[in-house]
Formats: sequence, structure tokens, C-alpha cells
Amino acid sequence: MTYTNLVNRIFSNEEFLEASTSQLGTWLRVLISCSNAENSGFVTGCFEWTDLQWLRFCGLKAKEVLAPNPLLEWQDKDLAVKFYPVGHEETALANRKAKQEAGRRGGIASGEKRRERASENHEAQLEAQLEPKGKENQVNK
Repeated sequence: MTYTNLVNRIFSNEEFLEASTSQLGTWLRVLISCSNAENSGFVTGCFEWTDLQWLRFCGLKAKEVLAPNPLLEWQDKDLAVKFYPVGHEETALANRKAKQEAGRRGGIASGEKRRERASENHEAQLEAQLEPKGKENQVNK
């Protein structure tokens, strides 16, 4: 997603009020990375990731993400980001799909028009070649 919309009321939630600023920062970095990856706020199999893998994903070290955080929830080896805007992601994906479909339809239609024009131009060229020429035709007679 290009934008991540967050509902303001989540910031008055108990979990946010309990979180330290470093936990909020960690949550935000992971949330934005999930938004870029469009993974619905769920990172699968990441519990054993190395520092390099975490740095590539969200710019954090493994110990920062693995530290207790009321805004991140571990489910076995998977990480769920609390308050992830899943509805916004679904809307963004649906809008993108609609735009792609409209572009595909427009591309097909314009391609058909180009082929029609090319065919008409080709036919006109063939007709022009078959028509007798003025002076050239008289010389040959």
C-alpha cells in the first residue's frame, strides 16, 4: 500500500498506553513494513530470522522485534501486528485490481483500433499501387 491509514481511537487503547516509546517505534516500523509487503499484518515464519533478515524487512535488529511488546503478538513462529488496517489493505488491493482491469480493457480496445487503422492504411496503400499513374501510365502505352 502507498498509504497506511490508522484510526485515531486505537492510540487511546490500553495496549498503546502501556507501550514505551521504543515499543511504539518498533510496532510502527513493523506495521509500515507489513503495509509495504501487503501481508495483512502477519509475518510468517519470522521468529528465527537473523538480524540481516529483520534489517531488510523493517530496519530493526532481531532483539528489538523479539523483545516483549504489547503491540506485537507472536503465534508460534509467526508475528501478528496488532491494529493493522486490514480493511484499508483490502480496499487498496480491490482498487488496484479494478484499475488493472480497466487498463487491460482499454489496452485491448486501443489495440483493436490500431490494428483496424493499420489494416485500413495497408488496404489504401495496395489500392494506390494498383491505380494507374498519370504520366507514367501514358509513357508505357
